[in-house]
Amino acid sequence: THINPPSSLLPTTDYLLFHSGIRRPVWEDPLNLSGGKWIIRLRKGVADRLWEELVLAIIGDQFADCELENAEDAKNGDGKEEWPEICGCTISVRQNEDIISVWNRVEADPRVKDKVRWVQLLWLP
Repeated sequence: THINPPSSLLPTTDYLLFHSGIRRPVWEDPLNLSGGKWIIRLRKGVADRLWEELVLAIIGDQFADCELENAEDAKNGDGKEEWPEICGCTISVRQNEDIISVWNRVEADPRVKDKVRWVQLLWLP
């Protein structure tokens, strides 16, 4: 409730939410090297609720079922899971559209696509 919704932001504003272990939200970061990105382009005025739900889903571990197959890759040398499948998400407010991106650890993971589509279908008119 304390974050300004995308509809109240000026064009060319970006919000970025990433896992605490990711130093920079760029592909060159070691945790993003083998990752992918799902992009949702939205007309102006519909991103507020979807962005809120996406942020809450990431913080609330709603993507945990996407990690089952890749759990072995996520373990460090001690056998403990270290990094979730979802690295982060962004919203880019532009003049004519808003662009939401979901960054994941393993490129083209179809389970992440299905979960993002599910969140999108729930909240878009």
